[in-house]
Amino acid sequence: MREADYRAGLANAYSQGDEPRLVRVISGGHDEVWAVGNSMFIIPAVPADAPPLLEYAIRLRREATLTGKCSECSATVGLGAFGQLVELPINEARVPHRRNCPASDENLKRQLSAHRSRSSQRTVMEAFEAASANTRSKIFESPSNKIQVTNPKFERWAKDLLDAKLSSDRCEHLASGPAQTWNSYVASSEWRCDQCFAYLQASIVEGGPLFDATEERTCDHCRQFADVLEPVIIRIDHFVMIGGVCANCAKKFNPVIPPKKVKKSGKNRRKRR
Repeated sequence: MREADYRAGLANAYSQGDEPRLVRVISGGHDEVWAVGNSMFIIPAVPADAPPLLEYAIRLRREATLTGKCSECSATVGLGAFGQLVELPINEARVPHRRNCPASDENLKRQLSAHRSRSSQRTVMEAFEAASANTRSKIFESPSNKIQVTNPKFERWAKDLLDAKLSSDRCEHLASGPAQTWNSYVASSEWRCDQCFAYLQASIVEGGPLFDATEERTCDHCRQFADVLEPVIIRIDHFVMIGGVCANCAKKFNPVIPPKKVKKSGKNRRKRR
């Protein structure tokens, strides 16, 4: 394939306005393969525990690669070296970011290397404890409507539900790096990381199907049909399960305890002089 054909194919991929799609996770979870039209790109994955500046730099680099232009330094995608992988011709697509751009090779490599070095020094237990704390913080700060499960009977149900769902499928990010938040709908048979779960929720907002009409109106606890379901978010350590329950189950999940009556001993009246 000639260089001109590569350039034409790359330009066509960007001009068509195709939605970028995640193809798969590689390199033990460190990199991802993304596609735009018929063009594929290898981009660093965002670590689940990445600090804000590192996450921004990686997402900026991903956006620049998948759209053809960096929104920070205005650098555009160009072609580098050509090669051959088995029978597949490949070429290097490079974005020459400015040196002060967060997504530049110099800045990103330094941050990513330091983060991976720190992560490698943590024990497995420390990694999962950090994931649990991070998940708890996200759920606490979430503005969405939640039912706090305070009835011990339903806490047992939630733990049994988690035990049953642990054998479900998981996205490639969780398969390569389990020490992060696991997200799933109660009625779903797959766990997703924050990134993949956000993609799923976005597709639902845009009208994409999730469950059939019957399941959409079935209580996730008593399995009875209801016209309206109350949202419920269940967090156990770093596992988050989202579902819907009928009004009756919602009341049982979080029973209202009436305030104690205080017996009045009499009125304190001031004497008139």
